[in-house]
Amino acid sequence: MRLFKGIERAFARWRQDRLQKRIMNEYGQSGMVEKFRGWQVQGGENAIGKDSNIWVCWWQGEENMPPVVQVCYRQLRKMACGHPVVLITEENCKDYVNIPHFIWEKYRKGIISRTHFSDILRFCLLKEHGGIWIDITNFVTREIDSFVPVEKGFYSCRHITKYNNVSRGLWTSYFNASGKGNVVPTYLYESLVNYWSTTDKLVDYLVLDFIFKLGYDNVPAIRGAVDSLEVEEIGTMRRIMNRKWNKQEWDRYYAQAGFQKLSYKKYTNLTTKKGEKTHYAYLVENF
Repeated sequence: MRLFKGIERAFARWRQDRLQKRIMNEYGQSGMVEKFRGWQVQGGENAIGKDSNIWVCWWQGEENMPPVVQVCYRQLRKMACGHPVVLITEENCKDYVNIPHFIWEKYRKGIISRTHFSDILRFCLLKEHGGIWIDITNFVTREIDSFVPVEKGFYSCRHITKYNNVSRGLWTSYFNASGKGNVVPTYLYESLVNYWSTTDKLVDYLVLDFIFKLGYDNVPAIRGAVDSLEVEEIGTMRRIMNRKWNKQEWDRYYAQAGFQKLSYKKYTNLTTKKGEKTHYAYLVENF
């Protein structure tokens, strides 16, 4: 088993190295890395801030949210510590961001998926306004300011991972915060726009993470921002959602981390096969 895992890890690293070289050489990322390599903050870095916006997005609007998304949205507003919570929808998106016309066109034609458009959107919002981006399927279990360091210029959930993903647990794409104009969202936004200016094809589903890793490896300001993050526990509550509800188990997972990444597509059974109430049912009935 250990040998197999070692081979699996080696293959993952080999594949990731090849993809990073392709993105650098074939999709113009080498130019973006050079642009940001010498990044220096003039006059001090903007902090995330205690009164910054929390950005969430549900394209179809609040009235069309599935039950678990409604729960997460309600809970977020309870835990927001006075931060304004701004819901981005298809109707109001252009009120907050200035994304190039060609990106919108590729999105409308289906060349850029909604998932990958949202990557561009989140980092455009953070670059232009600063604040806290939270994927709306995150169930927040502690007050936001108790684990997001609002006095800093950048935050993401740095954690220990057992998986062979390219991020190595150094960040998550679904929970990020920054001050306005911070190097991390600026680099990521401009790099994603540059990537889609060179191609209509997705080199890899996790292209954002590959671009982030290239920045981490080659741009000292990005490495410094990420390395300054505290390592924290990442929530794993969704693995128990379809189990029979048990108070002790629920309390243990609820206290595990500041937020839990859930899903509206999976783990949504109200009862077990034996007809017993699940953790998911407890969630939607009580929050």
